[in-house]
Amino acid sequence: MERGAVTALSTALALFGLAVFAAWPLLRAGATTVIDGTIHFYRLAELHWALQNGSIYPRWLPDFAYGFGVPTFNFYPPLSYWAAEVWALLGLPLSRALEAGYFLALLTLLLGAYLWARAVFRSEVAALASAASYGLCPYLFVNLLRRGAYPELWGMALAPWVLLAVVRLARNACTRSMLILAATVAVQVLTHPLSAFMLIPFLPLYLVGLIRVDWRRWLWAAGALLLAAGLAAICWFPALAEESFVQMSRTVSHPLLDFHNHFLSLSALLGSPYVLDPLRIFMPMQPSLSWLIVTLALVGWWAQRRRLSILAIGVIALTMVFLVTPASMVVWESVPKMPMVQFPWRFVGPLSLLVAMLAGGGVAALKQRWVLPIFVLGVALFSMGWMFGYPAASLEGKTNADIPAFERKTGLVGSTVFGEFLTVWMPELPSYGVFENSYAARELPPPRLDVASLPPGVQVLHERPQFDSTSIEYETNAPFDARLHWLIFPDVRAEVDGVSLRVGPEPGTGLVLVSGLPAGRHTFTVQQVLSGPQRIGTVISLASLVILVGGWLLARRTVRGRRATPLRWQGISVALVAAGLIALRVTWLDVRPSPFYRSSFDGKHVEGAEPRAVDFGAKMRLVGLRVNERKNEVRLYWQPLQKLIVDYSTALYLEDAEGYRYGQKDSQHPGEVPTTRWGVQQYADDVHALRPLPGTPPGEYRLVTSVYSADGGLDVLTPQGPAGHYVDVGVFTVPRAGRPPSIAELAPQVVSERSFGDFILLGYDIDRPAVEAGTPFYVTLYWQATRVLPAGTLLELILRRGDEVLASVTAPLTTRTVSWVVDEVGRGPLRLPVPAETPPGKGMILLRLGGREMVLGEIDVAD
Repeated sequence: MERGAVTALSTALALFGLAVFAAWPLLRAGATTVIDGTIHFYRLAELHWALQNGSIYPRWLPDFAYGFGVPTFNFYPPLSYWAAEVWALLGLPLSRALEAGYFLALLTLLLGAYLWARAVFRSEVAALASAASYGLCPYLFVNLLRRGAYPELWGMALAPWVLLAVVRLARNACTRSMLILAATVAVQVLTHPLSAFMLIPFLPLYLVGLIRVDWRRWLWAAGALLLAAGLAAICWFPALAEESFVQMSRTVSHPLLDFHNHFLSLSALLGSPYVLDPLRIFMPMQPSLSWLIVTLALVGWWAQRRRLSILAIGVIALTMVFLVTPASMVVWESVPKMPMVQFPWRFVGPLSLLVAMLAGGGVAALKQRWVLPIFVLGVALFSMGWMFGYPAASLEGKTNADIPAFERKTGLVGSTVFGEFLTVWMPELPSYGVFENSYAARELPPPRLDVASLPPGVQVLHERPQFDSTSIEYETNAPFDARLHWLIFPDVRAEVDGVSLRVGPEPGTGLVLVSGLPAGRHTFTVQQVLSGPQRIGTVISLASLVILVGGWLLARRTVRGRRATPLRWQGISVALVAAGLIALRVTWLDVRPSPFYRSSFDGKHVEGAEPRAVDFGAKMRLVGLRVNERKNEVRLYWQPLQKLIVDYSTALYLEDAEGYRYGQKDSQHPGEVPTTRWGVQQYADDVHALRPLPGTPPGEYRLVTSVYSADGGLDVLTPQGPAGHYVDVGVFTVPRAGRPPSIAELAPQVVSERSFGDFILLGYDIDRPAVEAGTPFYVTLYWQATRVLPAGTLLELILRRGDEVLASVTAPLTTRTVSWVVDEVGRGPLRLPVPAETPPGKGMILLRLGGREMVLGEIDVAD
């Protein structure tokens, strides 16, 4: 066998081995079903159903939204699902076909990274090191195992192919190079538009590094991008033209999708290796960069720093680092469509590719045979913690018929998490029960006509529903209008006996309403057809495809450039490392706890936490807490005592010895997962960012917690019986503020700035305009000291009617136990009980301090 053939075979073994190792969690446990994973499975199921019904590019998916349909593929192109659908057409079950799609994406990603690095460095070592760095980067496993982001994984896989096409065009500007670049860019757009949106704007900068001011090559590149836009017009043209017809604002309006909440600090971007806790209900997985890869990337950049193209890659990488961090906030707020990316940390994907390529150059620059296998092993061990996922729910046997039940169970209606593809004419979700029996019996497609809404005298003789249409035979003595269980989206057409009928959204429901059906016996059809923008986009793409194919057939073949130096043993060494890593997983890491996969919970206590054992209603138990005063963070650790059928929330309060509250933080879903989804063997890490209210005096406070639902709070259970809804669980020390809060931060109801000698009353709050006799009301006073003063200064709060004192209380200005410093601001809550015998009427609230008085306001006393 020739040396080149042996090298190719060893390289293929290396890349295949790396792909098997990266996909091992999938091969062992199946595709992830967390977050978006199951949604992508059901989109694949809908595409499969569409193909069985003769639709190659279905824009409207009829089984989502409880069977009323959504136009998902009009805005989210289906090409990535085709990569899995091919395997379904070959006979694999849908769940296995999706797993094959994931594996094919990994192979594509590894091969693309290998070829791009080899084209840049002309080094087999650099190419293999780059492929391993990119194929085993932490961000890949965040998408693969934690998010189930199948299309985005394909977006990552195609990115190196786009950059490889740019290099080929720069080195050999010809028709075929231009067509290859156009095709790769278009395929990435049609696979995952957001990945293309994050990469394509940087291509001109990379071209500057490759071709500088060679205008001939710039024209070829411009032609490629123009042709790519034409090829992808089938997707982007109708998506932009018809965006206003769906609730696209939901993609940025929810806090979980707001980019402001998803920046990474540099320390998080370069975070330490991840360890998965299998018993923790939810464990955030940071998309970090590998320390080893970053280190070798710096070596590679330094070794090749005189090459302008490498300098350009470094500049692009630094720009992406900037876009990941909060320093880029103004960019995200200014660039149109940028918020649609949702998560700034998404740029860690293309950043990982650039760093991986530079790292390959760093490994090659060291010029030592042993470096490559050791590097690959180090990269794998650093990322190992990211390569474990939570157990996946079985999708065997699931089809599009299971979509409405999945939506009802999870609340993920309309093929997305937040329903952004639901139409704007639909004010509220349709009823699940309309098609419940049809889907339960798997009688699909279900009948669309709403027979119950028909006027008396209309007789429905027969309905023949199909994937995106229905045909209805009826008989009646008078004209009528018909409503269909079908969410309208352009373009729905109806006709009877070849005559078009008026179709529009029914006000208040957004369902298809067909008007003017004639009397007599007729058959009318309703069908989802291509709208104007959809037809225009399709025609542009078909014309561009003709240009692409014709140009390729007419173009001359070009002479290939110099290849990388063949090195047989390097590929074999990487393949052996991959085989050893797979064996390590099979024999140890997958069967027993390890440094990468272990739980901090032993069933009673959480490692490193202060132990607690507080039961709430025999439903949940607080098993520990951890206080980080420097970060103002308190972690409560909860254990479910039974399978919970109610979604509970938790609250954490900061209270002083008198019971006054100086801060509160609630968790709607403790541990970031609804309690109805907790497993009885698991535990939740409930993080509370506890921010003391502005002006909170320095000192020690009690931490008080409670558990509640819409039905009220759970009782704290003690050996003596129920003991209320609140319990002390720890202490929290509030330090002296570094600066006094401003009036705007204090936000008092009344701003006074009244001087009382050593103190200034900045403002105050009265918690209510009226109070019942026998109950208290609360006043909060905001004080500022004019000099250093001891704690314990007393004031008097009086409720008076005329000359009669109805109630009074004497108390310190604040509950502080340490002295005041100059200009320090402190808040002082006070409780004034109103005696039960107090007659109704208005009372005056009076403040007295150091011989000075001030009227704060009036309050109505009621019986």
